[in-house]
Amino acid sequence: LNVGGTRYATTPETLRRYPGSHLAYLFSGRASLVRDADGCFCLDRDGEVFRYILNFLRDGSPPLGVGRGVRVALLREAAYYGLHDLHELLGGVQEVAGRRVDDPGMQDFVSPDPRSRFYVRLRYGQEYSADWVVSSPRNLPRVEYELHSACLSRSPVEAMNKMCKAGFKPCDDPPRAPRVPDFYTDRWVIHMYTDKLGVRDSLERQTSMSSGPPSAKRGSTPSGGPSSPSGGHSPGTSQRALSSPSSPILASASSR
Repeated sequence: LNVGGTRYATTPETLRRYPGSHLAYLFSGRASLVRDADGCFCLDRDGEVFRYILNFLRDGSPPLGVGRGVRVALLREAAYYGLHDLHELLGGVQEVAGRRVDDPGMQDFVSPDPRSRFYVRLRYGQEYSADWVVSSPRNLPRVEYELHSACLSRSPVEAMNKMCKAGFKPCDDPPRAPRVPDFYTDRWVIHMYTDKLGVRDSLERQTSMSSGPPSAKRGSTPSGGPSSPSGGHSPGTSQRALSSPSSPILASASSR
């Protein structure tokens, strides 16, 4: 393949992995594709992010650790190729009552349409000190934050528990937490969503008023609280999340 000037090699089976997608149609034999001088099929699309598309087709996993700009570009490419599963995993908004909500990346993948499903991300908050797991967007309704209306916990599993108690559900069933050595890196993202009307209404009001996170001083801790939140885990702790996404995720921990 020649995608926007970038060369790729794969199999027809991989490109047709999702039969109802536009990408599968392009390589079904029914579409007329242009070839370059070397005989490669040409796609006039973003060649840099197509590698994420190809890796998703190969193993079904969304990209981890990508920046906001790449994620927004990838959302657009996933929508073009008709890869709705990838679009949803990335936190994009799908068809809602026959109406398509475009470019959700401009509001951190949360649509102001109250009929929509709202998606949020849990990630390592490298902009804060003391190794926090944070939510994007921040300041979500009913969520018990520890600091700056963004910092949830120092453990991804405890952060998921708090989100579940607030009415959010993991996109993956069973939910998948990062490995303990990866807790405090940008190599993971956990996607969650909510369909609850009360939460969505609050999100609709707060999204328009959201602003960037305040600067956090190194070593700062919640006012009046200990330096490590109750229930937090250090990198020397192993965790296991149970599989029910409709109720708070339970975690068992044992000291190594």
